[in-house]
Amino acid sequence: MKKAFVALVVLASLCSCDKEGTKDGPLPGRTPILFGIGSTRAVGETDADKIQQDENGFKVAAIMADDKLEYFNEAAKWDDSETAKYYKTDQWHYYPTGAGEQALDFYAVYPADKEIAVNEETGALTIDDYVPRNGTTLNPGEDLVAAVKTGVWAPTGNEKIQPVNLVFKHILSRLTVSCCGKEPGVDYKLTSGSITYNNKATFTFDAGNDMGGDWTVASDGGTMTRTLSAQDIPYSDDHSAYGVKFMTDVPVIPGDVVISLTWKCFIQGTETQIGDECSCTQTLSPLDVKEDDTPNPRGALMGKISTIKCWLGYQGQPIVFTVEVTPWGTSDQEVDFLPSAS
Repeated sequence: MKKAFVALVVLASLCSCDKEGTKDGPLPGRTPILFGIGSTRAVGETDADKIQQDENGFKVAAIMADDKLEYFNEAAKWDDSETAKYYKTDQWHYYPTGAGEQALDFYAVYPADKEIAVNEETGALTIDDYVPRNGTTLNPGEDLVAAVKTGVWAPTGNEKIQPVNLVFKHILSRLTVSCCGKEPGVDYKLTSGSITYNNKATFTFDAGNDMGGDWTVASDGGTMTRTLSAQDIPYSDDHSAYGVKFMTDVPVIPGDVVISLTWKCFIQGTETQIGDECSCTQTLSPLDVKEDDTPNPRGALMGKISTIKCWLGYQGQPIVFTVEVTPWGTSDQEVDFLPSAS
């Protein structure tokens, strides 16, 4: 308790003047906390440009590395003035100096309307009870990206005006589910179906995780089920004409995807049913294992585009699932970064 009390006193003394500055620049002799965005395969240059163009910027929490106390927690916005090319908070913040000098840890999320909660007892930083905005026909939904940068000391010498380079990564999944008939000469009629996926969870930041953290699905109301209407499912022998798309690029919380379908099969062009009604329910987990013990990515993976293709069989045959998993947001992907839905 004594250490915490001393830390609070030091922090209070630091914060008493850490927001001073002028409209044109920071206080002379102080080292301001500024930010930049680094480009990776996860979030490319186009994505960074869209964050830059958003007048709301991104939310960033600064935590004192030793004491685990919150230093500030607010939005950082792009400053495009002649003397600046960086992101900064509305009020100036400076690196700790003097007796309280220590490194800072930074945790950021975009869009900026997301709150970063700080647990004073455990030091955990979370985005609580997040629900993706699945959007409408005009707005396909919301993206969510996060960044972690720890152990940052104040730049020195000629590098005193040096932005902290934040590398954002996509932390949702994008899910597409489509369906077609497996055999030619058969008419497939879907009688009922559903797709269940994660839709409410808490993201906990973790500097030791490659993705910057992980999700914990809410125990109450953490999943969403889409009910599928009865409809005809066409036959297709390749992936270019792949039947009916039940979901297209929907942002979801990473995790299991449960697909349940019931269908009937008829001799093509007739009302003559082939066998009994068929049904199949399958849970696709993020990482299944092949027979040779190598990972087989399925379900909804964090930072990935998952395309689940269902092949309907007949005469009691189960569904055959083909799952394609591709990176989200690389330069060769058509699916682009999506800002917050209105």
